[in-house]
Amino acid sequence: MGLLDSIILLFAIVDAPGNLPIFIDLTAGMDAATRQKVYNVATLAGLAVLIIFALAGRFVLNSVFQISVAEFQIAGGVLLVAIGVRSMVVDERASPEVRQGIDIAAVPMACPLLVGPGAIVTAMLIVERSGLVHALIASAIVFALVRVIFWLAEPIRRLLGHLVLMILSRIMRIFIVAIGIHYIVLGLQIVFRPGA
Repeated sequence: MGLLDSIILLFAIVDAPGNLPIFIDLTAGMDAATRQKVYNVATLAGLAVLIIFALAGRFVLNSVFQISVAEFQIAGGVLLVAIGVRSMVVDERASPEVRQGIDIAAVPMACPLLVGPGAIVTAMLIVERSGLVHALIASAIVFALVRVIFWLAEPIRRLLGHLVLMILSRIMRIFIVAIGIHYIVLGLQIVFRPGA
């Protein structure tokens, strides 16, 4: 797998453009400085998680927690479904405590929205196929692109408008639930595969 192929694959899985409407919605009401701080933390935290799993993913899953990649995928899928359903049912902007601080930068922004089971498994596969240095370079480039997209979040919001972003955000939340279910199904297929 070439470096460009790895970057394209990982960028597609991280899906910062698709998640941007959700992030804009989550940071609604924040001042510009706080919003940029949240984006910085989300980017750095996401990259850190990806690097950690690229370095020691299989060891952490198999030796420390004694769980398989498939079981991790199921857990990540359940978390994505829960986040997606909750965000569609509960208006998080109505809760002032959700809008304070930068807690949302780590969860759910960095993980599992940017770096979920798919991104983690993809990073681990890149390590196995092309080597650790290859995976680290691909991860760094992808998250540099993610930060550029976040930097342009406000111009994008002004260009598209609140209504369009709100619609895109709700649509993306449906996809988040669908992706979560997809992860669960794939994990269950591996766990209950004959001979597994």
